[in-house]
Amino acid sequence: MDVSIPDMKRMFDTDFWGVVYGSRAAANHYQQRGSAGALINVGSFLGDRAVAVQSTYSAAKHAVHGWTDALRMELEADKAPVSVTLIHPGRIDTPYNEHARSYMPNQPAHRGMIYPPEAVAEAILYAAEHPKRDMFVGLQAKLLAILGGDVSSANRQVDGGLGVSFSAIRSPFARSRGQCSLSGWLWNARARNPSGLDSFG
Repeated sequence: MDVSIPDMKRMFDTDFWGVVYGSRAAANHYQQRGSAGALINVGSFLGDRAVAVQSTYSAAKHAVHGWTDALRMELEADKAPVSVTLIHPGRIDTPYNEHARSYMPNQPAHRGMIYPPEAVAEAILYAAEHPKRDMFVGLQAKLLAILGGDVSSANRQVDGGLGVSFSAIRSPFARSRGQCSLSGWLWNARARNPSGLDSFG
């Protein structure tokens, strides 16, 4: 409730309207060209379940998820040669905490499981070559998808171990691409999926 309306609008201009403008341009390009293409939007695990303190960001990502789902249905109805994928990243090691305006008394920082940006990049590349409806990067994203119908359980999991720590210390994360543990982003065994990424569709 402390975030100003202008700051909320600025967030939506970037996180939602930026995706809308890009999606429309890409869809029109593929339809006019008449050949197959892939439209890949990046959402967030907070677009599947909102959390306290990040209400504006969660709302913007919920909007991205709704827009992407509706756009997919519209393109399918038009028989457009476009696959539409929504990437659901977990907590990614990007420096937005250091650059975004904060209303908190201390510098916010991620804690717990953090995944490298390369994990999201690989998911995007994989989806471009292997059309999928949804792809989940990191355990948090998959966990919330599984627990989505059980709000109380999702609350306990997110707030108990996957939330945001408002300290100035950033947590370390495992960058080993061969690691299949909860501390690394390749939590899904490669035997099931060669990319190490989990997907639906």
